[in-house]
Amino acid sequence: MQNQVIIQLFHWYLPADCQHWKFLAGEVDKLSRLGFTMVLLPPPYKSAKGREEPGYAVYDLYDLGEFDQKGTIPTKYGTKEEYLELLHLLQQAGILPIADLVLNHKLGGDEMQQVPVRAVDRNNRTHYLSDEQQVEMDCGFRFPGRNKTYSAFEWNWDCFSGFEKDGQVWKIQSDYSRDSWDWLLSTEKGNFNYLLGLDIEFRNPAVREELLRWLNWFIASTGHQGFRLDGLKHMNPGFTASVLQNLQEQTTENSIVIGEYLSHNKQELAAFLEQVNFACNLFDFPLHKNFMDAAKLGEHYDLRTMFNGSLVQEYPLNAITYVDNHDTQPLQEKNNYIPDWFRRLAYTLILLREGGIPVVFYCDIYGAEYGKDAARIQLRPLELLPQLLSLRKITRMGAKEIFLTVRKPLPGREKVV
Repeated sequence: MQNQVIIQLFHWYLPADCQHWKFLAGEVDKLSRLGFTMVLLPPPYKSAKGREEPGYAVYDLYDLGEFDQKGTIPTKYGTKEEYLELLHLLQQAGILPIADLVLNHKLGGDEMQQVPVRAVDRNNRTHYLSDEQQVEMDCGFRFPGRNKTYSAFEWNWDCFSGFEKDGQVWKIQSDYSRDSWDWLLSTEKGNFNYLLGLDIEFRNPAVREELLRWLNWFIASTGHQGFRLDGLKHMNPGFTASVLQNLQEQTTENSIVIGEYLSHNKQELAAFLEQVNFACNLFDFPLHKNFMDAAKLGEHYDLRTMFNGSLVQEYPLNAITYVDNHDTQPLQEKNNYIPDWFRRLAYTLILLREGGIPVVFYCDIYGAEYGKDAARIQLRPLELLPQLLSLRKITRMGAKEIFLTVRKPLPGREKVV
């Protein structure tokens, strides 16, 4: 069996020209030759900002670029027909497409509603700053362009648990969420249930039923067998477990589910895996932090400790390793992009390691030029990657170790044997 390797086929600042699905369709043969066995695609549904946003500001999960909503029929990446054609070509080439599922929040409602809320401290969401009051918010989702096609469900204020308006985080006071956020593993910010937009209330049974109904429709409509679950840190693990069970019932043994649980604490990631009975993989955020530390410290970092505290070290069957992604690329808020001089080492360490499934970032194969405000960024393809991918494809993975010729990483001295 060929060694598994994923490529993330997008970055945050792709042009909003609705051509990405067509471009990727022309790249399938190249991706196969390079040895990629899976591809992570961006969110395929309609954003609250139409074609001007990568898809994480979810408006309508059922609109895959089919309906005239938010000022456009196609999404940022293209139409539903182009998306389905890309999936067909990938499947024909033996490459598993992975869909990005964003179930934590919605944005861009069609109707303003009066919502009973209490203000909370944004740094400690369990600390209330006000009594109950009414605040107007766009919590009514009617999807007029879709006109009840595929689903007649309409979202109202009691489908959500909180939102932010004018810099203030508000806790919705409904029958499902009065004075309490949903339970989470993390105690960051008191309770980190609220991330952005309108936070979905999974304790509302109608909401849970609708989301699982959508998931069934999505799989039946696209044939997807691979999935990335966004924002799991902010979702009740019980609901996530029900999603994972639903996916297991509808997919084959060759399917894959990757969770994004943003924590650099291996114990917290392990606790989450236990909560969901190890039914998914997780991105190895602790390892990415180690890469950042090594790149910053240079000669003061001991490479022998690189995998200490990483998920792949202790849970190799559940770890997804990576060097960078759309959240860490330059100009993003996290601003923790691995510098060029260390990227070669980082990719070597994940691509030639048996444990974990490595992910290659789009910009490291295709490069990228983009800007924001007055800043301009140019990212060049990493020339070493085709060689590393070739080695991974032909190498029989077993009990192998990677040895570095230098104990201390220094720009210009990195070399792997």
